[in-house]
Amino acid sequence: MIKIYYTIFEKEFKDSTFQRYLNILPSRLKTDVMKYSKWNDKYSSLFGKLLLKKGLKEMAITNGLNDLKFTEYGRPYLDSQVDFNISHSMGCVVCAFTDNGRVGIDVEKIEPIDFDVFKSCFTSNEWNEIEKNKNDGATFFHYWTKKEAVIKADGRGLSIPLGNFEAVEDFVCLSQNNWIINQLEISDLYKVHLVSSKNQNFELIKVDFYSHEGLTQKVKMKEVF
Repeated sequence: MIKIYYTIFEKEFKDSTFQRYLNILPSRLKTDVMKYSKWNDKYSSLFGKLLLKKGLKEMAITNGLNDLKFTEYGRPYLDSQVDFNISHSMGCVVCAFTDNGRVGIDVEKIEPIDFDVFKSCFTSNEWNEIEKNKNDGATFFHYWTKKEAVIKADGRGLSIPLGNFEAVEDFVCLSQNNWIINQLEISDLYKVHLVSSKNQNFELIKVDFYSHEGLTQKVKMKEVF
């Protein structure tokens, strides 16, 4: 089973609430959140880490945020049987977990974009579909999130040229590894794709950080996360 935790946000907290959430994190991850100058970038970083923490807790994984390590390609991991991946885009954060193989996820908000700049990232079949629907940004982001999720699951990220493989179907063979692709429906405003190394059921779990904004005791917030 793959579990996907996600949150959508549109506004800032009161400073005291933001600080209480921030204080849940280890010191080095607090620093990582606070390096961003724009509030929405800070929240994306913060919520990604809190979703990770929540997922690990609910899957009864003893490794925590203090145990995070990074591969040579910058992909975070834990010395655990659980694989995870995080993505965020303009008010939405997603975090996928599996204890059976590998997983990758990508989310993008659908918005106007200069498609031609990215032509080299797509195969001719993909580009033909994008060109047919040039007035519909959803088609571009449909293929973009597919391909991004594949390279994130692979683990080598953008060191793999996106134009080197095709994601027209719901599976991709890359470097002799087979990846299964699923589209996730969380909002009409976003395109989200999940990629896994094994065919599994998945569960979408929405987390509303704003429902806890009225909490005044830090211990209560820690019980949630």
